[in-house]
Amino acid sequence: MSLDGKIAIGGMIGFVTFIALLFLLVVFVQGRKFNGLHTRGVMTEGTVTAITTGKGQVIQYRYETPPVPGSQSPHQTGQWSVSATTAHFIGVGDRVRVVYDAAAPWNSSLMLDGGPERLDSSGGYLAVGLLAVLAMGAPVLYVRLRFGWERRLLRFGAVAPAEIVSERPHRYKRSPICSISYQFVDAEGETITGNRDGLPLNPKQQGGLAIGMRDEFFAHPIVVYDVKNSRRNLFYPPVYARCELPRAAT
Repeated sequence: MSLDGKIAIGGMIGFVTFIALLFLLVVFVQGRKFNGLHTRGVMTEGTVTAITTGKGQVIQYRYETPPVPGSQSPHQTGQWSVSATTAHFIGVGDRVRVVYDAAAPWNSSLMLDGGPERLDSSGGYLAVGLLAVLAMGAPVLYVRLRFGWERRLLRFGAVAPAEIVSERPHRYKRSPICSISYQFVDAEGETITGNRDGLPLNPKQQGGLAIGMRDEFFAHPIVVYDVKNSRRNLFYPPVYARCELPRAAT
């Protein structure tokens, strides 16, 4: 694989890992916050100090808590997002119900639009976060595993000429491409078949538009296969790894 390719894959893995860790951190912090409100919540009253509108409606409020060791002041502030309907019926100076964490009195929410039950506990959000991380990481993991498999096959596999048996045109994201079926004969004399998707379409089937990269696949069809199991093979060139085959092979 070229250096640029390695840098691209490495950068993609690093970026997704960073986003995943950042997302997990946010989920963890939010989960702890609302878990504290759910298990140690104390009810009190607060006063609306400001209402911010824009993309969302946010109510800012203040409230007082009993003195807690380590807390500099019993005066606390907070903010809570609400629906436009709820914000319409609330004004600055109104009294509102507040729930705060007895162990961390600066952690609070308003008892509006579901209150802390809107994010009831950390478990559900942690599960959602993990699913989101898996969804983001799965494509990267697949690329990495596929790249490793292709690189091992190119390094240790055997090469055989291939014959294209059929070509089936179709579209992917409005781009005309084709899938092919191919066959080759391995070192044991057994005829093996395989398929490859996402190849350049035959110019005749595309209305005469030439595709220069098509020759890379179709000029001299080649298959690289596992000498221990020739059914594990790939139609050259591979998807991710890149390697120049010996001239004798082509």
